[in-house]
Amino acid sequence: MKRGVSPVIAAVILIVITAVLGAIIFSSSNEFIAQLSPPADCSSVSFNAGLYLENNQIIIEVDNIGNADIDGFDIQSDNEAQGSSNRQTIDLQVLKGQSASQNLQLEEIDLSSKLTLIPRVKNAKNEVAVCADVFGRQVTVSEVAESSQPQQKTQ
Repeated sequence: MKRGVSPVIAAVILIVITAVLGAIIFSSSNEFIAQLSPPADCSSVSFNAGLYLENNQIIIEVDNIGNADIDGFDIQSDNEAQGSSNRQTIDLQVLKGQSASQNLQLEEIDLSSKLTLIPRVKNAKNEVAVCADVFGRQVTVSEVAESSQPQQKTQ
């Protein structure tokens, strides 16, 4: 008499194998498809920006002089002496032709290092996407006396 796997157990094993393979294919293709999302069109993005230290508060001021709405920024901190780099997102919407300012909470950003503001705009799918680093602006932190008005500073 030959012994084998019962048809019920064989069907369960095939279903489990199919489910595992489906999950593997889904997770790998999901990452691949995310990489294919359209990049942000930053060709019409232009802005002036400054970071100011006033009463131990860091303030960002941005003038949008381009033809696209800016939906936020990434601030990149590069410390060449330590070989470290940090990036943090700033939620500050600046419509085209307008200016905006906001107090910042920068936890992991070294203000003495090289700081670059990189704009975030909406892509073709209407999702917020970060522009390439070449569209960023290098900024420095300026101290502001209480009685004076901050001046914009862009490098």
